[in-house]
Parts: sequence; structure tokens; C-alpha cells
Amino acid sequence: MRHIILFVLLASCSYQTEPTPLDSAWTQKELPVSKQKQRISYLQKKLDLAQKSLQKAQDEEGRLIEEVQEAKLVLIAKQIDAYERQIDQNPHRYASLLQPEMGNLFLQEREELDALIRSGASLQAQALLDRILRLITQLSDDTRIVR
Repeated sequence: MRHIILFVLLASCSYQTEPTPLDSAWTQKELPVSKQKQRISYLQKKLDLAQKSLQKAQDEEGRLIEEVQEAKLVLIAKQIDAYERQIDQNPHRYASLLQPEMGNLFLQEREELDALIRSGASLQAQALLDRILRLITQLSDDTRIVR
């Protein structure tokens, strides 16, 4: 019975838990210089790879942001072109139909263009916003003439 108790006592003393950072620091101090240099080199390479992948992700994010902005500008330009064609065909008709909603005309597009201009994205955004404002002014003037 004594041997069993001694065996259990010795077995429990040799049981190790997961090393903590403090334990790791102590074992690293005990490593030979060449192993420590290898460890530093390995960690530095790992850090370099992480930084490269982070830079790559940031570059991809920037490229995607530019593509989204360009796609928004193209869409808004197409909407303005279509609207201008309709108005050119019959300006007085559209002016009278749009009178109640004149202030909300292209509201979402104006807000998007304003955000693009504030972010310094494009001069094209400013040109499109100018076109929208000229269109609204033209329709507003046509409405006054129709009355």
C-alpha cells in the first residue's frame, strides 16, 4: 500500500500543465544562443509574412473601394442621361409631372455624389452633381413657365 501511495505521489509531481508565457520566458533564457537566434529569425519571418499579407489586404480594399466608386459614378451618369433624354422629348410635360417631387429628384444620387466629393474621390462626381443641379433648375424654370 505504501508503494502505491508513493507511486501516485511521484506521478502527480511529474504531471505538467500547459506552459504559461512566464514559463516560456524562463525556458527561452535556458536556450542556447544559436537556438535563440533561430527562434528570433523564425518569429521575424512570421512577422514579415503577416505584414505582407496585411498590406496585400489593404491594397485589395483600396482597389475595391475605387471600383465601387467608379461603378456608382457610371450608374448615376446613365440615370442622368436617361432622364435628360426623356425631358428633351417633352420638357413641359415632365416639369408639370415632377412639380410635387422636385426637391427629392435624384436625392439619393446627390447624397452619394456629395459623399464621394467629400472623400476626394473624383472630379467626375462634381461634374455629375452639377448636371443634376442644372437639371433640377431647368425643370424648376420650366414649371414656372407652365404656370
